Amino acid sequence: MSGAGKMDEPPRNTPSRPPSLFTATRILFLLGAIGISYYLRARVQPVSYALCSAEGERIYTVDDTNSVVQCVLVHNSRVVHTGSLEQVSQRWKHSLSVRYIKRGSIVVPGLSDSHAHILEYGASRELPLEGTKTIQETVERVRNYILSNPDVERNTSKFILGGGWDHTVWPASAWPSAADLDSDPVIRGRPVVLQSKDCHALWVSSKALEVSQPFPSEVEGGVIVRDTSGNPTGMLLDNAQELIKQPALQNEDLLRRFNTAVRDAVKYGLTSIHDAGLDPISLAFFKRQAKLGKLPVIDFTIFHCG
Repeated sequence: MSGAGKMDEPPRNTPSRPPSLFTATRILFLLGAIGISYYLRARVQPVSYALCSAEGERIYTVDDTNSVVQCVLVHNSRVVHTGSLEQVSQRWKHSLSVRYIKRGSIVVPGLSDSHAHILEYGASRELPLEGTKTIQETVERVRNYILSNPDVERNTSKFILGGGWDHTVWPASAWPSAADLDSDPVIRGRPVVLQSKDCHALWVSSKALEVSQPFPSEVEGGVIVRDTSGNPTGMLLDNAQELIKQPALQNEDLLRRFNTAVRDAVKYGLTSIHDAGLDPISLAFFKRQAKLGKLPVIDFTIFHCG
């Protein structure tokens, strides 16, 4: 488990103190089957071990009585007993490795995200745009991404994909446009497709618009934002996003996005995710991963039929 201590004796004469969820302590997450965090660290762990706090009862089990304990006893990646170190040791008749969480930490069960887009999130992390405060800062981040990747800089026809921008936190709160991207000479003439943070909008460059047209006059369940002359501005909302033509995703692309999303999910204690919409290609990918036994988080999906 991330942040677990060394396999040695706990500090002596350490007073027990009541845990608080509202103090500025570091939080460790007890992932549903604890071994999940080790999956990403590629470390071989004992078949059986006790995970404990040296500071007393700081592990929240969230069982029927909401008990808080000092230790959990793990066997074959399953929690089989809880209690004090003395109690779990008595229940386990064999030699037992003991691992201690870091001081000031607590442990809670694995969390579930009720609305996410796994593969889209993974794609957004390739060129992350979260935290930008203006349109200009976002454009600059795209520019820097191009200049810092020689293969991208040399190939002006390569699609540049990113995501995470949030116009609601920008001063004007106005939609960005293709003209904003085209104003930068490094970006101009390149197909750029940027997903919004909530996945309900695409901000694209003029080149991306060009290769995707013609567009219909209207889109059911979506909006093509247009200027006063009726021309697309480079902003497409909801179902209109599907009008943007992009290179077909290969399995390697999906796997890279998936691994990025799962790494972050496990890092923050998510053990199950409700994916709020999959296309047939993504659904087929998840089925392959499940068949291979390579889903370290539980995935509940909503499938878009058409």
